[in-house]
Amino acid sequence: RLQCSTRPIFTCYANMEELKQDFLHFAFAFYHQYVSDYGKAKNFSDKVAHEIDEEVRKIINECYKKAQEILKENKDLVMLLADALVENETLTKEQIDSLVSTGKLTSETDEESQTKDEKTLTELKELAKEKGIKGYTKMTKEELEEALKNN
Repeated sequence: RLQCSTRPIFTCYANMEELKQDFLHFAFAFYHQYVSDYGKAKNFSDKVAHEIDEEVRKIINECYKKAQEILKENKDLVMLLADALVENETLTKEQIDSLVSTGKLTSETDEESQTKDEKTLTELKELAKEKGIKGYTKMTKEELEEALKNN
């Protein structure tokens, strides 16, 4: 139930309390399995076990609250990413970067034209280097074009 498709928790759970209960159940089951395995190797008192349980509960609750805050603060972005994943199944790093920075998904043609621009800039820098233009490494594409035209 914790792994409910690519749709974020905002639509998978009726409310955050339901998610919290499922999360805590999962986390404590995992923790108790660990303690059980560890306890076979080490003996410690019930008091120490209780103190460990309380500390783990505190850590899990703090992490849950922080995760909840982050998700709430970024709800629009989470929904945008989820919708893009539902539509496309996979996203490239460039597509995710585009969604985060512009709120739009770049198409492959946008990415291809960006690559062409980068190649052109690289080619312009090579030409500027060959012609001995000073400061060419810090120039923009437009500045390189102008400098090459004037040289």
